[in-house]
Amino acid sequence: MKFIKSVFKTMKETTWLTGKETRKYTSVVVLFSVAFIAFFAVVDWGIQTLLKLFV
Repeated sequence: MKFIKSVFKTMKETTWLTGKETRKYTSVVVLFSVAFIAFFAVVDWGIQTLLKLFV
């Protein structure tokens, strides 16, 4: 029981992000993910092109 009470106490003390902050951080993660996808797509295309020249 002590553990359960401790969990509820901790949850009451927890500060949560606002909706605005959540949208902001989510958009940052999505933008970085798209940037990494684009970067690795270009690198992959470049490597494939180089390999086709030598094979």
